[in-house]
Amino acid sequence: MKVKLTLRYILSVAIIAIIVVILNISMILLITSYKNITEANDYGGNIKIDNFVRNFNEHIEMDINNNFYISDSGKKLIDKRKLWIQIIDEENKEVYSYNKPKVIKEKHTPIEIINGYKYGGGLGDDSHILAGYKDVDDTTYTYLIGFPMKDLQKYTFIEETDTMLKLMRYSIISMLVVDFLIAIVFGYIFSKDLTKPVKNIIGAIDDLHNGDYDIYYKEKGLYSNVFKKLNNLSHKLKDNELERKKIDKMRDDWIANISHDIKTPLSSIKGYAEFLEEDYDFSNEEVKTYAEIISNKSNYIKELVDDLNLNMKLKNNKSILNKEKVNIVTLVKNSVIDILNDSKYSEADIRFECSEDKIFTDIDKVLMKRVFNNIIYNALIHNDENVKIAVSVYKSDKIHILISDNGKGISKENLENIFNRYYRGTNTGEAHKGSGLGMSIAKEIVSAHSGEIILNSELGKGTDMEVVL
Repeated sequence: MKVKLTLRYILSVAIIAIIVVILNISMILLITSYKNITEANDYGGNIKIDNFVRNFNEHIEMDINNNFYISDSGKKLIDKRKLWIQIIDEENKEVYSYNKPKVIKEKHTPIEIINGYKYGGGLGDDSHILAGYKDVDDTTYTYLIGFPMKDLQKYTFIEETDTMLKLMRYSIISMLVVDFLIAIVFGYIFSKDLTKPVKNIIGAIDDLHNGDYDIYYKEKGLYSNVFKKLNNLSHKLKDNELERKKIDKMRDDWIANISHDIKTPLSSIKGYAEFLEEDYDFSNEEVKTYAEIISNKSNYIKELVDDLNLNMKLKNNKSILNKEKVNIVTLVKNSVIDILNDSKYSEADIRFECSEDKIFTDIDKVLMKRVFNNIIYNALIHNDENVKIAVSVYKSDKIHILISDNGKGISKENLENIFNRYYRGTNTGEAHKGSGLGMSIAKEIVSAHSGEIILNSELGKGTDMEVVL
């Protein structure tokens, strides 16, 4: 586009310059036309008329009786162009003529010759007169050649030197002013194609700055690529704005949920602490029970705060991984065993399969175990007690850990947001109160290991969640 823009600008300047030059030349020719006598092939090829007249003396001859006559070639030139010629002596008296009109006198006064030469028609007819001379025997003879007025135009200007200088100065100033005005007019005409789109681009940027993302700009002309990018930017900004509002709403909901989740254990902690402060003789068993409740509630709040810190570190790409060579099969199997050892899920139907007993890889086993625990717990918590879960580990080109269940499945809305921060699914019950960051943290941990989580689910048919490392 830069090349096109530069070429368009150079072309516009060149065209304006050419137009100005042509107009200047035309004005100069018009002003100085009175000095030029028309060149015509009828007067001897590319020879000017004044040269034709000046050189015509070559066709004037004198016989042995001292009588003038015109050569045959000279007569042909006179006849062909319908001219006439008169030769006069030093006393302005005719000594010879050819094709001379009858109205032309044989003797002229000097003023008659001057008027005939200067203005035309001064010798009695409607001819323009041009004069030449021929020296013969120390005598100068003048010849007058008459041209039809339709074939010759003469312009005579008589001015004082100061007046002529002023005229030339005014002519130059006028020419510069006219050139300036012409340059402005044509510059405006040619620059419209360059400046109008720029004005539209500036307006488009103002629209985007003001948050108006619904305007479409026609992708045409020299700046079509710019308008195309503006349209793409407008779409992206609009999508980002919608996403921002969506994230803001989820964040507000998440803050409300977290506030509620923290407020509840805090109320319990505060209540039991105040209760223990009272002047009452508590038994050791009661104190132990209340202290355990306070400890559990405190641990719950700590887990929420830890989740927040971990999520922030992962989002900010802080290196918190402590990698070591780990048998991923053993790690996943231990996760399943730990969950089955939980009294709440001891009766859960969880099956474990692997393609081989040992598959080693470099990972942070603590964080990665949290990923597997989180996914399996979600499968248990968000489904009824009869859900069946299959956990399998196998290796092809990469390591795959697939966790499948035949539970309720995930709705399309939840499926799109499940890895977003602050999001807590709509089917989360009282049994699962947490930070809402579990799946976001799981995804960030897997991404930190250069892996990915692939999620497939359908309502009523269950969910497949695959970790690829």
